[in-house]
Amino acid sequence: MSSPRLRLLVMVVVPLLCILAAAAHPTPVGAAVTRGPLGTNLGAVNYYDGTVPFADLMDQASEWVSQRTGGGWGSGGALALRRDGWPSSLRAGQFATAVLADVHYPSGTYTVLWSGRGTFDINGRRFGSLASAGGTGTIRLDGSSTVLLNLRSTEPNDPIRSIGVRVPGESRTAVFRSAYLRQLAPYRVLRFMDWQRTNSTDADPRRTFTCLDRTLPSSASQGTSAGVSIERMVDLANRVDADPWFTIPHEASIEWVRCHARIVAARLEPGLTPRYEFSNETWNPQFRAYGALEAEGMAAGLGDGDGFLALQQRHAQRHVAVMNAIGPIFDAAGRTVIRVLSGQAANAWVLDQRLGSAGAAAVTDEIAIAPYVHVAGRNLFDPVDAAEVATWSRSQLFAALDVALTGEVDGWIRDHVALAATWKRRLVTYEGGQHLAGDTADDALTTLLTGVNRGGRMETMYLKYLDLWRRLSRGSLFMHFTDVGPATRYGSWGALETAEQSTSPKYAALVAYSDRGR
Repeated sequence: MSSPRLRLLVMVVVPLLCILAAAAHPTPVGAAVTRGPLGTNLGAVNYYDGTVPFADLMDQASEWVSQRTGGGWGSGGALALRRDGWPSSLRAGQFATAVLADVHYPSGTYTVLWSGRGTFDINGRRFGSLASAGGTGTIRLDGSSTVLLNLRSTEPNDPIRSIGVRVPGESRTAVFRSAYLRQLAPYRVLRFMDWQRTNSTDADPRRTFTCLDRTLPSSASQGTSAGVSIERMVDLANRVDADPWFTIPHEASIEWVRCHARIVAARLEPGLTPRYEFSNETWNPQFRAYGALEAEGMAAGLGDGDGFLALQQRHAQRHVAVMNAIGPIFDAAGRTVIRVLSGQAANAWVLDQRLGSAGAAAVTDEIAIAPYVHVAGRNLFDPVDAAEVATWSRSQLFAALDVALTGEVDGWIRDHVALAATWKRRLVTYEGGQHLAGDTADDALTTLLTGVNRGGRMETMYLKYLDLWRRLSRGSLFMHFTDVGPATRYGSWGALETAEQSTSPKYAALVAYSDRGR
C-alpha cells in the first residue's frame, strides 16, 4: 500500500450561485431506459442555485432573517419560532424575511396558499389578513429576480403558517417538480449527501443533529442548514423507484441515527434497499469532520501519535457505531441495508487502515471511492498553474484528461479493486465524473472549463472514463456527482445545468452507461 501520509485531491464542492444556458444534445431527458449500475448524488436544496426540486418554492427557502422596520438587514432580534420553524409571534416593529429563489427558477403565475391569520408580502404583493384565517392568491414571477417573502404580522393564537408558493403547471398536491423527476430516470441509486447537509467547514456555524430538532416534512423550509427531512428523501426514492444512499453527518447523535433508521425502515417501499455511510470525505481537510475526527482519535490515544492514522482509526470506530445502531432496526423490520465505508481514491492505504480498525470490516458491505478525472500535472487552484491552463486550447485540456485517465485514475481503481478482493468486499464509487474546477478569480479559466463541459468531446471523454470503470470494476455501481447544478466559476458539477434542460454531453454518456449495464 502507499504511504500513510495524505495525498490530497481537494474536491471543492461549494454553493453554486448562477445558471448558464447549455448546448443541445440528442438523448432527451425522460427517454425510456433500462437502468444499469448508475446512480447520482443530488444537488443541494437551497434558494440560490436554480435546481428547484420541489413544486413549492417555500420548500427551498432560506432560514428566516429577523428584521426591524426602519432598521438594517437582520436587525430584528431573536425570533419566536414554532417546532416546525414557522414564526409563532412577532414583536412590535419586527418582521421576518425568507429568500425563496434567486438567479433561476420557473417563470409564470404562482399560486399562493396559506393557513392561519396574519399578513405577508412577496416582492411587494400583499397577502393575508388578521381578520380571516387562510386563503389563496396568485403572483407572477419572472424566473430570474430575487424572490423575497416578508412575514409582516401573525396572530399568536392562530399564527400564519403553511405558506405555499406553487410552481406553475404543478398540481397543488405535488411534492416534487415533474421536470426534476424526469431527469432522474436513468439513475438506480440516489445519494442524499447534500440534501442532508453532511459537509461543513470551520467557517460554518456549529451544528447539532438530534431527533428532536430534525427537519419535518411540515417545516417552513427544507432548504435550511438542518437539511431536508428524512421523510422527503425517502418519498423521492419511492417516487422514482431508486435506492437511497444516506450519509450520516459527523455531528449526528446516535439517537438521531436510530431515529433516521426507524423512519427509513418504516417508510421506504419494499424492494428498495438503503445504503448508509458515515460522513463524507473525512480524509479531506477542507471539511470540519477531518479536524474533529483527528482530534477525537488523538484524544483517545489512537494512531501512535500520528494524527492522520488516528483519524482513520477514529473514522472506523464511528462507522462501527453507526452501523451497529442501524443494524437491529433494519433486522427487526425484515429489511436489508447496505453498509458503506468510503476512502480516498488516490490513497488506498486510507481504506485499508479503516477496514482493519475497530472491527470495521465486519460491518461493511461495500467500499467506495471517488475517482474523479482532473487535469494531470496541474493544480488549478494554484494561480500560476491556473493562469497557464487558461491559455490552453480545448484539445490540450482533453489531452491532459486522457493522461489522468491512463496515468492516475486507472491506477487508483486497480489499487482498490485489489483491496476489495483482499477484504472480500464490493467496490463502488460514492462520487465521480470530471473535476474541472480551480482558481475562482480567473475568468479565462472559468470560460475554458465551462466551455469544455458543454462541448461534445466531453461525452467522448465520459464514455472512455465510464468504460474504464466498467472494465476494471466488472460493472460495479458508479455514482456521478451530481444530477443538476449550474456551470459557474466554482465548477460545472451537474450532468444537467437545470432540470428543464433536455440533455447534455455528460448526461448522454451517463444514459448510455446505464443502458449498457442493464
